[in-house]
Amino acid sequence: VEEPPSTHEQLMAASRSGDWEAAVELLTTLRASGRAKPSELSAAIAACRRGGQAERAIEGFNTVKREGAKLNAGVYNAALAAHRDAGNWQQCDALLTTMRERGVAPDEVSYMMAISACRRAGEGKRAAAMVDAMTAAGVAPEERHLAGALDACATQHASAEAERMWALLTASVDQPSEVSYRAALAARAAAADAAGALALLAQWRDGGGAWPCRRLSNAALRACGRAGAIDDALNLLREAVDLDSADDSSYMSAITACARG
Repeated sequence: VEEPPSTHEQLMAASRSGDWEAAVELLTTLRASGRAKPSELSAAIAACRRGGQAERAIEGFNTVKREGAKLNAGVYNAALAAHRDAGNWQQCDALLTTMRERGVAPDEVSYMMAISACRRAGEGKRAAAMVDAMTAAGVAPEERHLAGALDACATQHASAEAERMWALLTASVDQPSEVSYRAALAARAAAADAAGALALLAQWRDGGGAWPCRRLSNAALRACGRAGAIDDALNLLREAVDLDSADDSSYMSAITACARG
């Protein structure tokens, strides 16, 4: 006869499925017996977040922190993810400081959650500053950190910081991903830099990137549209049509280029 799953196993399953009510009840049972582990605290916080209860997840984290529970990076990361989902980029920043003050070193996930929160809020300069902070702390930024900060910079129209993030990214990655190129192209579009966007597109293609790629082509078209670069926009549109990859966004960017050119 199989033994029923342990409370720990039930809690982990509830966390994966986002069953926050079950997770909270199970964690309460574990804490009442004095047996709650950090991994179980983070699982319950994550369950609330996955169940669409980001504020409840934050409240739960604040409660266990206030009560003096032992918190590791995993618990803090679960709280950072909840703050990210709740749109609290400033709280993510503050929580990284709290981790350091309490002797818990932020890791790659910690910084990714904070950068992602800044990206969602369009706080590009702060996202770039977080990349600098993790580098100073001896945590090497990965492509995802740099691409996230770059995308945030594009949203904020922080061109200088976007250029710096792209330079760091290309210095550390032999062949950046499509996601990274999309972020770099978005930054060029924000700066109305058609020539720079076309150069990036050529770099992607010359480096063996998949082509046709509607997302990258449209990103370059947006830069041409904002710059009023009529000839470049029409050339890109013709190629997209020939390759059967044009959509409404492609035509709209070309129209915008004609209107502004």
